[in-house]
Amino acid sequence: MLSALFASCDKGPPAAASRHSHARGPVWFEDFTERAGVRFVHEVETSGKYLFSESIGSGGAVLDFDNDGQLDIYLIHNVNPSSRATNRLFHQ
Repeated sequence: MLSALFASCDKGPPAAASRHSHARGPVWFEDFTERAGVRFVHEVETSGKYLFSESIGSGGAVLDFDNDGQLDIYLIHNVNPSSRATNRLFHQ
C-alpha cells in the first residue's frame, strides 16, 4: 500500500514549458478594460501626517450599485484628503 502512495506522487518539477507564460493552453481570462471604458490610473499620495484615509490603503469593489442586475466597479485611490484624485464608479 505504501508503494502505491509513492508511485502516485509527482517525481519532479513540472516541465519547463508549463512554467512559462508562452505555454500553450486554454485562455481563461481576457483583459477588456479599454473596450469597456474602464480607465483608471491608481495614485498613491501621502501627507506624512498618517491620516486615516492614507493608512487604510486603496481598493476596489464589484457590486450592483444602481440595482439594475449588472455589476458595477468602484475603484479607490490611496491619497490624502486634499488630493485632486477622485475615486471612480464605473457603471456596467
